Amino acid sequence: MRILITLVMLLHAVAGVSQLSLHLGHNYLRAQEWDNVMHYYNYARPWQDDELKPLSHGYDIRAGWIFRWKAIKSLYVHPQIGVRQFSTSANNNKEELFVRLRQYSIQCDVNFNPRALFHNVSAGPLGTRWFMFVSPSVQVWRPYVEQAEQAFYTEGDEEISPTNWSWSAALGVGYRAAMISKQFILSPKFGLRYTPKAELDDLVFAVQGGNPGALESIQRNLILIETGLEFVWIFPRTKSGKGYMKPCSNC
Repeated sequence: MRILITLVMLLHAVAGVSQLSLHLGHNYLRAQEWDNVMHYYNYARPWQDDELKPLSHGYDIRAGWIFRWKAIKSLYVHPQIGVRQFSTSANNNKEELFVRLRQYSIQCDVNFNPRALFHNVSAGPLGTRWFMFVSPSVQVWRPYVEQAEQAFYTEGDEEISPTNWSWSAALGVGYRAAMISKQFILSPKFGLRYTPKAELDDLVFAVQGGNPGALESIQRNLILIETGLEFVWIFPRTKSGKGYMKPCSNC
């Protein structure tokens, strides 16, 4: 009950100056070192019919608030929290090897229009239709591996979840494509996210059972291709420098 009351108070406090957002997306992970772990597993077991695919395709969901920083320059700040997940599996001789990679993130997008860097623009409650964004982020990686119904990451008789931290930065574009009932705005987005270094505890041993190929569980220069659809709830009225105004229907 206390948590619910706190959330209601927070919603009331920010409703006048921000908009609630929800992002649903698809991610393509380019991580050569981690891919090599899966490839070597298949190479070392040529007799198996079902191959273990790399952790390439995954999904993400994020929620956040869009705050107007400077409307006349189409600058908006967009803090978000989210989760991404990638998984793969191989089933041979009635024994399944399941690998899952889950990432929890805190990021803050800064939306802007390059034209607004030199000229003032006419912007609605979310800025101009076309926009770019830069997005620094911190994230926690949590791998999970299960073979023959036995989890690899355990401590005694209890299952544990390794925690590895990293940071990243992204650059992307978006388009405010449609407004529904003058209250919800849909925006497709595309971006590239770069992580200098990320590590997954004992991934090689978890998948291989050993490390005959001298592989690494550390991934450097990780690239994440992000695509998705953002839903923004435009509150009935939004504050402006001149009091209150209704959202712009064509911005």
